[in-house]
Amino acid sequence: TLNPATRTAFRMPIDRGVSAPLQGQEESLGTREFEGLVAIGRRASVTLPGSQAGSQPPVEIVDEQWDSVDLRVPLLARHRDSRSGEFEQRLANVRRTEPDPSLFTVPSTYTITDVTLPAGK
Repeated sequence: TLNPATRTAFRMPIDRGVSAPLQGQEESLGTREFEGLVAIGRRASVTLPGSQAGSQPPVEIVDEQWDSVDLRVPLLARHRDSRSGEFEQRLANVRRTEPDPSLFTVPSTYTITDVTLPAGK
């Protein structure tokens, strides 16, 4: 992570953990193609109960994700919550070529600070 205000770069280990799905109902969505990439989809949904007095309706939460078989990254992720609406994140303009190495070089005017994660991460 780069902080231009302090000209500092923070180097952190990569967390290879997988996000836990919602507890509730999960279903396979099969396969689908996104910009020439085959993806496997799944949907997890849960309904949280409303109040017994009826002043708060039940809350429905649905997460849908399509993961690239080749790249092993999400190509499309949708999160829908009846309280806050829908959020969609999509990977677009995928190019399967090596990126310019300068994109991963910390500028020479920055100080690099190593960050350690707590045990168990």
